[in-house]
Amino acid sequence: MSPSDSIENLPVAELADLKIDDPSTRKCTEYHKTLGKDALLRLDEEHFSKLFVVGGPGTGKTRLLTQSAVKFAKSMEKNVLCVMPNEKIYKALLREFGKRRMDSEWPQCLNEPGIIVTLEDLDAKLAEEPANVLEGCRLLIGHLGHQFFANILELKNWQYDAVVIDDILFLSHNRYYSTVCARRKRDFVLVAAYDWLQDRHFKVHKSLGEAVHEKTPNRKSKFCWCRGVPTVWMVHMIHSNRPDSLLKWTREFVYSGGLIGRTDRAQGTIELIDNRSLSKPNKPIEKLTAINEGEARIAVEKAEELMKEGTSAHNIIMIADFEHQIELIRRLVDESKICKEVRVGSPFDFRWTPMVRNVIYTMTVSREGGKWNHYLPNLVSWTSVFTRAHAKLIWIGNSEMLAEHKWLSVRNVLKFVKGEEMKERVTD
Repeated sequence: MSPSDSIENLPVAELADLKIDDPSTRKCTEYHKTLGKDALLRLDEEHFSKLFVVGGPGTGKTRLLTQSAVKFAKSMEKNVLCVMPNEKIYKALLREFGKRRMDSEWPQCLNEPGIIVTLEDLDAKLAEEPANVLEGCRLLIGHLGHQFFANILELKNWQYDAVVIDDILFLSHNRYYSTVCARRKRDFVLVAAYDWLQDRHFKVHKSLGEAVHEKTPNRKSKFCWCRGVPTVWMVHMIHSNRPDSLLKWTREFVYSGGLIGRTDRAQGTIELIDNRSLSKPNKPIEKLTAINEGEARIAVEKAEELMKEGTSAHNIIMIADFEHQIELIRRLVDESKICKEVRVGSPFDFRWTPMVRNVIYTMTVSREGGKWNHYLPNLVSWTSVFTRAHAKLIWIGNSEMLAEHKWLSVRNVLKFVKGEEMKERVTD
């Protein structure tokens, strides 16, 4: 391959006009192009390791995601595995990529710059020449329903450096999820997207740097499922159409060291927002911190009691209503030296995290309009997680929230702090 034919010199212009088979997408084509190009400029590994993009249906998520995949393959010279959630989106992308699919004989065509191999191509050839079936391939795309998806992960000669995933929530229920996200130990990029706000006029774009705090340089982000790996995300939360609920999540993301940006639909630009503006209206952060410190201290006291009991509570999982509580718990537990390690994580982290003795896990949850956020309804296996971890659970917040679920039936595992008790202790 000559230098002029290298993947780095491929034009991206033809990929900027991706059209997904969705009427709502076609209505905003010009806006999507501008926004996509704007956001792509920010996908720089030297400056950002995470990129959060929030938007409703038809806001160009898949367009930006696909452009990102091409950027990783072209500019960063990475092998990219692009995973789509369903066959509909997958086939829509194939229609756009069709003119760049293989037209020559296998496997010589793989040496052509920018060749895109699909799972259908792989079906026909995997059995014939498994040793070098993907040699020279830069971008491999497919959807989760494909029967050969698992085989791709087992290919020894083709190691993907970047994983581009559309609809991360869908993927979290797929049996290949842990393999995709946890298998690679070296650096790679994970890009994910799923819907959050149904209101198209309220969109937020977010980019996060390395989740390293000055006081705790070894801390990993609780939103990084691939721990210690530079990660780029396009993440959309669901079950929400109110700005208030957006604040609850974005304030939590900010603690990973990020920036928030709001898109201007008319201009197609991203406006960065001061992190301090993310506090809830009429409820200053200072007041929240003062209240939460009392609650956090109670939680740490409870943790100390459990550790001293010497029962089956090898690990303690603390769940708090606000991210401030998590930060305080981490600090207080570090100071008290009651356990070997403190981990801050989402519930998904527990699936692949080794259950070491004397570890305290912390996480935050909240509910919108009387309902739980999207984590909890989907976590049918929480009881088994606690049991497998020999864990005790300390709930920080309103005990009525726990009563809405059947968790209270597991008396030997769960232990929580009642909201009423905390108020009394804080007052004192």
